[in-house]
Amino acid sequence: MAIGVILFALYLITGAARFHIIDEVSLYSVTENLVRRGAWDTDQIAWSQWVNSPAEVLGAWGKDGHVYSKKGVAPALAFLPMRWLARFLPGVGLLQTTFLANALITLLTALLVGDIARRLGYGPRAGVALALIYGLATLAWPYATHLFGEPLSALSLTAALWALIALKQRGGWRWSLVLGMALGVAVATSAVYALLLPLFGLVWFFHQSTSSRTSNASASDFGLRTSDTRPRTSTLRHLLALLTPLVLTAGFLLWYNWMRFGHPLDTGYHFEAGEGFNGPLLAGLYGLLLSPYRGILY
Repeated sequence: MAIGVILFALYLITGAARFHIIDEVSLYSVTENLVRRGAWDTDQIAWSQWVNSPAEVLGAWGKDGHVYSKKGVAPALAFLPMRWLARFLPGVGLLQTTFLANALITLLTALLVGDIARRLGYGPRAGVALALIYGLATLAWPYATHLFGEPLSALSLTAALWALIALKQRGGWRWSLVLGMALGVAVATSAVYALLLPLFGLVWFFHQSTSSRTSNASASDFGLRTSDTRPRTSTLRHLLALLTPLVLTAGFLLWYNWMRFGHPLDTGYHFEAGEGFNGPLLAGLYGLLLSPYRGILY
Protein backbone atom coordinates (compact mmCIF):
# COMPACT_ATOMS: atom_id res chain seq x y z
CA MET A 1 0.00 0.00 0.00
CA ALA A 2 2.79 2.42 0.92
CA ILE A 3 4.55 1.68 -2.38
CA GLY A 4 1.43 2.59 -4.31
CA VAL A 5 1.01 5.86 -2.41
CA ILE A 6 4.65 6.81 -2.98
CA LEU A 7 4.55 6.05 -6.70
CA PHE A 8 1.21 7.77 -7.25
CA ALA A 9 2.39 10.88 -5.42
CA LEU A 10 5.57 11.09 -7.50
CA TYR A 11 3.68 10.54 -10.75
CA LEU A 12 1.19 13.22 -9.72
CA ILE A 13 3.92 15.73 -8.89
CA THR A 14 6.03 15.12 -11.99
CA GLY A 15 3.22 14.79 -14.54
CA ALA A 16 2.35 17.79 -16.70
CA ALA A 17 -1.22 16.55 -17.30
CA ARG A 18 -1.23 17.89 -20.84
CA PHE A 19 -0.89 16.45 -24.32
CA HIS A 20 2.63 15.95 -25.61
CA ILE A 21 2.01 14.47 -29.06
CA ILE A 22 -1.01 13.70 -31.19
CA ASP A 23 -0.93 10.00 -30.27
CA GLU A 24 -2.32 10.96 -26.87
CA VAL A 25 -5.02 13.11 -28.46
CA SER A 26 -6.10 10.18 -30.63
CA LEU A 27 -6.64 7.90 -27.63
CA TYR A 28 -8.26 10.61 -25.53
CA SER A 29 -10.67 11.49 -28.33
CA VAL A 30 -12.10 7.97 -28.27
CA THR A 31 -12.57 8.17 -24.50
CA GLU A 32 -14.05 11.66 -24.69
CA ASN A 33 -16.56 10.79 -27.39
CA LEU A 34 -17.64 7.59 -25.65
CA VAL A 35 -18.40 9.53 -22.48
CA ARG A 36 -20.10 12.46 -24.17
CA ARG A 37 -21.91 10.85 -27.13
CA GLY A 38 -21.43 7.11 -26.93
CA ALA A 39 -19.52 7.32 -30.23
CA TRP A 40 -16.20 5.77 -31.24
CA ASP A 41 -14.96 8.39 -33.72
CA THR A 42 -12.06 10.82 -33.36
CA ASP A 43 -13.41 13.63 -35.52
CA GLN A 44 -11.66 16.16 -33.27
CA ILE A 45 -8.41 15.35 -35.07
CA ALA A 46 -9.86 14.87 -38.55
CA TRP A 47 -7.71 17.80 -39.65
CA SER A 48 -4.60 15.65 -39.18
CA GLN A 49 -5.68 13.47 -42.11
CA TRP A 50 -4.59 16.27 -44.45
CA VAL A 51 -1.61 17.61 -42.48
CA ASN A 52 0.46 14.45 -41.98
CA SER A 53 1.73 11.91 -44.48
CA PRO A 54 -0.27 8.69 -44.95
CA ALA A 55 2.27 6.82 -42.85
CA GLU A 56 1.97 9.29 -39.94
CA VAL A 57 -1.76 9.88 -39.53
CA LEU A 58 -3.32 8.50 -36.36
CA GLY A 59 -6.74 7.90 -37.87
CA ALA A 60 -8.47 6.52 -40.93
CA TRP A 61 -11.73 7.33 -42.67
CA GLY A 62 -14.51 4.98 -41.68
CA LYS A 63 -17.34 3.60 -43.75
CA ASP A 64 -19.67 6.30 -42.38
CA GLY A 65 -17.39 9.22 -43.24
CA HIS A 66 -16.09 9.73 -39.71
CA VAL A 67 -12.45 9.45 -38.66
CA TYR A 68 -11.52 6.57 -36.34
CA SER A 69 -8.33 5.97 -34.39
CA LYS A 70 -6.06 3.21 -35.64
CA LYS A 71 -4.65 2.64 -32.18
CA GLY A 72 -5.69 -0.25 -29.96
CA VAL A 73 -8.99 0.41 -28.24
CA ALA A 74 -8.18 -1.04 -24.80
CA PRO A 75 -6.32 2.05 -23.45
CA ALA A 76 -9.21 4.33 -24.43
CA LEU A 77 -11.58 2.01 -22.56
CA ALA A 78 -9.23 1.90 -19.57
CA PHE A 79 -9.32 5.70 -19.40
CA LEU A 80 -13.14 5.74 -19.20
CA PRO A 81 -13.50 5.48 -15.39
CA MET A 82 -11.24 8.48 -14.75
CA ARG A 83 -12.85 10.51 -17.54
CA TRP A 84 -16.29 9.69 -16.12
CA LEU A 85 -15.12 10.64 -12.63
CA ALA A 86 -13.85 13.95 -14.00
CA ARG A 87 -17.44 15.07 -14.52
CA PHE A 88 -17.83 15.28 -10.75
CA LEU A 89 -14.48 17.03 -10.16
CA PRO A 90 -14.87 20.36 -11.99
CA GLY A 91 -12.08 21.92 -9.95
CA VAL A 92 -9.55 19.37 -11.18
CA GLY A 93 -10.19 19.37 -14.91
CA LEU A 94 -11.21 16.76 -17.44
CA LEU A 95 -7.78 16.17 -18.92
CA GLN A 96 -5.92 16.30 -15.61
CA THR A 97 -8.19 13.65 -14.08
CA THR A 98 -7.98 11.37 -17.11
CA PHE A 99 -4.18 11.53 -17.05
CA LEU A 100 -4.25 9.88 -13.62
CA ALA A 101 -5.37 6.62 -15.24
CA ASN A 102 -1.90 5.66 -16.41
CA ALA A 103 -0.42 6.57 -13.03
CA LEU A 104 -2.80 4.08 -11.40
CA ILE A 105 -2.10 1.47 -14.07
CA THR A 106 1.66 1.84 -13.60
CA LEU A 107 1.58 1.55 -9.82
CA LEU A 108 -0.56 -1.59 -10.15
CA THR A 109 2.09 -3.01 -12.46
CA ALA A 110 4.80 -2.19 -9.93
CA LEU A 111 2.84 -3.96 -7.19
CA LEU A 112 2.50 -7.03 -9.42
CA VAL A 113 6.24 -7.01 -10.08
CA GLY A 114 6.84 -7.02 -6.34
CA ASP A 115 4.35 -9.84 -5.81
CA ILE A 116 5.95 -11.89 -8.58
CA ALA A 117 9.26 -11.64 -6.74
CA ARG A 118 7.57 -12.83 -3.56
CA ARG A 119 5.94 -15.76 -5.34
CA LEU A 120 9.32 -16.77 -6.76
CA GLY A 121 10.67 -17.13 -3.24
CA TYR A 122 12.35 -13.79 -2.65
CA GLY A 123 11.86 -11.90 0.59
CA PRO A 124 9.62 -8.87 1.19
CA ARG A 125 12.54 -6.46 0.87
CA ALA A 126 13.42 -7.79 -2.57
CA GLY A 127 9.80 -7.44 -3.65
CA VAL A 128 9.64 -3.85 -2.43
CA ALA A 129 12.96 -3.04 -4.09
CA LEU A 130 11.88 -4.50 -7.44
CA ALA A 131 8.56 -2.67 -7.31
CA LEU A 132 10.32 0.64 -6.66
CA ILE A 133 12.96 -0.05 -9.31
CA TYR A 134 10.25 -0.72 -11.86
CA GLY A 135 8.24 2.32 -10.87
CA LEU A 136 11.11 4.80 -10.51
CA ALA A 137 14.12 3.54 -12.48
CA THR A 138 12.60 2.46 -15.79
CA LEU A 139 10.60 4.05 -18.59
CA ALA A 140 7.50 3.21 -16.57
CA TRP A 141 7.84 6.58 -14.80
CA PRO A 142 7.65 8.86 -17.86
CA TYR A 143 4.98 6.66 -19.43
CA ALA A 144 2.92 6.99 -16.25
CA THR A 145 2.69 10.74 -16.88
CA HIS A 146 1.61 10.41 -20.52
CA LEU A 147 -1.59 9.21 -22.13
CA PHE A 148 -0.16 6.29 -24.10
CA GLY A 149 -1.18 2.65 -24.31
CA GLU A 150 2.17 1.22 -23.21
CA PRO A 151 1.36 1.27 -19.46
CA LEU A 152 -1.67 -0.93 -20.08
CA SER A 153 0.46 -3.24 -22.22
CA ALA A 154 2.96 -3.54 -19.38
CA LEU A 155 0.20 -4.23 -16.85
CA SER A 156 -1.50 -6.87 -18.97
CA LEU A 157 1.72 -8.74 -19.80
CA THR A 158 2.89 -8.57 -16.20
CA ALA A 159 -0.50 -9.83 -15.06
CA ALA A 160 -0.21 -12.71 -17.54
CA LEU A 161 3.15 -13.73 -16.07
CA TRP A 162 1.76 -13.32 -12.55
CA ALA A 163 -1.19 -15.57 -13.42
CA LEU A 164 1.08 -18.25 -14.89
CA ILE A 165 3.18 -18.33 -11.73
CA ALA A 166 0.09 -18.45 -9.52
CA LEU A 167 -1.38 -21.21 -11.69
CA LYS A 168 1.72 -23.32 -11.20
CA GLN A 169 1.78 -22.74 -7.45
CA ARG A 170 -1.92 -22.84 -6.58
CA GLY A 171 -3.70 -24.46 -9.49
CA GLY A 172 -7.34 -23.56 -9.93
CA TRP A 173 -9.10 -22.65 -13.15
CA ARG A 174 -9.53 -19.05 -12.02
CA TRP A 175 -5.86 -18.39 -12.71
CA SER A 176 -6.34 -19.64 -16.27
CA LEU A 177 -9.21 -17.15 -16.51
CA VAL A 178 -6.97 -14.34 -15.26
CA LEU A 179 -4.33 -15.37 -17.80
CA GLY A 180 -6.86 -15.29 -20.63
CA MET A 181 -8.17 -11.90 -19.53
CA ALA A 182 -4.68 -10.43 -19.30
CA LEU A 183 -3.71 -11.68 -22.75
CA GLY A 184 -7.00 -10.42 -24.16
CA VAL A 185 -6.30 -6.93 -22.83
CA ALA A 186 -2.78 -7.06 -24.26
CA VAL A 187 -4.06 -7.92 -27.74
CA ALA A 188 -6.77 -5.25 -27.51
CA THR A 189 -4.07 -2.74 -26.59
CA SER A 190 -1.88 -3.62 -29.56
CA ALA A 191 -2.51 -6.40 -32.07
CA VAL A 192 1.22 -7.12 -32.19
CA TYR A 193 0.94 -8.89 -28.83
CA ALA A 194 -0.99 -11.65 -30.56
CA LEU A 195 2.48 -12.93 -31.45
CA LEU A 196 2.99 -13.72 -27.76
CA LEU A 197 -0.12 -15.88 -27.49
CA PRO A 198 1.64 -19.06 -28.71
CA LEU A 199 4.43 -18.54 -26.18
CA PHE A 200 2.07 -18.16 -23.24
CA GLY A 201 -0.05 -20.98 -24.65
CA LEU A 202 2.91 -23.35 -24.76
CA VAL A 203 3.84 -22.57 -21.15
CA TRP A 204 0.22 -23.05 -20.08
CA PHE A 205 -0.03 -26.34 -22.01
CA PHE A 206 3.21 -27.62 -20.48
CA HIS A 207 1.90 -26.86 -17.00
CA GLN A 208 -1.42 -28.57 -17.67
CA SER A 209 0.31 -31.65 -19.10
CA THR A 210 2.64 -31.87 -16.12
CA SER A 211 -0.24 -31.36 -13.71
CA SER A 212 -2.29 -34.13 -15.35
CA ARG A 213 0.61 -36.59 -15.25
CA THR A 214 1.21 -35.76 -11.60
CA SER A 215 -2.45 -36.37 -10.79
CA ASN A 216 -2.42 -39.74 -12.55
CA ALA A 217 0.81 -40.74 -10.82
CA SER A 218 -0.65 -39.84 -7.44
CA ALA A 219 -3.76 -41.86 -8.18
CA SER A 220 -1.63 -44.88 -9.10
CA ASP A 221 0.33 -44.58 -5.86
CA PHE A 222 -2.90 -44.94 -3.92
CA GLY A 223 -4.10 -47.87 -5.99
CA LEU A 224 -6.72 -45.84 -7.89
CA ARG A 225 -7.52 -46.28 -11.55
CA THR A 226 -5.41 -44.02 -13.74
CA SER A 227 -8.28 -43.72 -16.20
CA ASP A 228 -10.02 -41.40 -13.77
CA THR A 229 -11.61 -38.59 -15.80
CA ARG A 230 -11.04 -35.91 -13.18
CA PRO A 231 -7.71 -34.70 -14.65
CA ARG A 232 -9.34 -34.45 -18.06
CA THR A 233 -12.29 -32.54 -16.62
CA SER A 234 -9.93 -30.19 -14.83
CA THR A 235 -7.92 -29.58 -18.01
CA LEU A 236 -11.10 -28.86 -19.96
CA ARG A 237 -12.23 -26.42 -17.29
CA HIS A 238 -8.88 -24.65 -17.45
CA LEU A 239 -9.01 -24.55 -21.25
CA LEU A 240 -12.48 -23.01 -21.27
CA ALA A 241 -11.40 -20.46 -18.66
CA LEU A 242 -8.37 -19.52 -20.76
CA LEU A 243 -10.12 -19.35 -24.12
CA THR A 244 -13.37 -17.62 -23.11
CA PRO A 245 -11.90 -14.13 -22.59
CA LEU A 246 -9.69 -14.53 -25.66
CA VAL A 247 -12.65 -15.49 -27.86
CA LEU A 248 -14.73 -12.63 -26.45
CA THR A 249 -11.87 -10.21 -27.08
CA ALA A 250 -11.44 -11.47 -30.64
CA GLY A 251 -15.17 -11.12 -31.27
CA PHE A 252 -15.20 -7.59 -29.91
CA LEU A 253 -12.19 -6.54 -32.01
CA LEU A 254 -13.71 -8.04 -35.16
CA TRP A 255 -16.92 -6.12 -34.49
CA TYR A 256 -14.95 -2.95 -33.73
CA ASN A 257 -13.14 -3.19 -37.07
CA TRP A 258 -16.37 -3.87 -38.96
CA MET A 259 -18.16 -1.01 -37.23
CA ARG A 260 -15.41 1.42 -38.21
CA PHE A 261 -14.22 0.29 -41.61
CA GLY A 262 -16.77 -2.21 -42.89
CA HIS A 263 -14.55 -5.29 -42.66
CA PRO A 264 -13.71 -7.35 -39.55
CA LEU A 265 -10.02 -7.56 -40.49
CA ASP A 266 -9.52 -3.90 -41.43
CA THR A 267 -7.71 -2.15 -38.58
CA GLY A 268 -7.25 1.14 -40.39
CA TYR A 269 -3.57 0.54 -41.06
CA HIS A 270 -2.58 0.51 -44.71
CA PHE A 271 0.89 -0.87 -45.26
CA GLU A 272 0.93 0.09 -48.92
CA ALA A 273 1.09 3.72 -47.77
CA GLY A 274 4.35 3.13 -45.92
CA GLU A 275 3.04 2.21 -42.47
CA GLY A 276 4.89 -1.11 -42.32
CA PHE A 277 8.49 -1.94 -41.45
CA ASN A 278 10.15 -1.11 -44.74
CA GLY A 279 13.52 0.19 -43.52
CA PRO A 280 16.83 -1.70 -43.32
CA LEU A 281 16.69 -4.37 -40.63
CA LEU A 282 20.10 -3.60 -39.12
CA ALA A 283 19.35 0.12 -38.95
CA GLY A 284 16.07 -0.64 -37.22
CA LEU A 285 17.71 -2.93 -34.68
CA TYR A 286 20.34 -0.32 -33.91
CA GLY A 287 17.70 2.36 -33.54
CA LEU A 288 15.55 0.35 -31.15
CA LEU A 289 18.40 -1.14 -29.14
CA LEU A 290 21.38 1.23 -29.11
CA SER A 291 20.50 4.67 -30.45
CA PRO A 292 20.29 7.53 -27.90
CA TYR A 293 16.90 8.54 -29.31
CA ARG A 294 14.97 5.26 -29.18
CA GLY A 295 17.40 2.66 -27.86
CA ILE A 296 16.17 0.47 -25.04
CA LEU A 297 19.57 0.81 -23.32
CA TYR A 298 18.90 4.51 -22.87
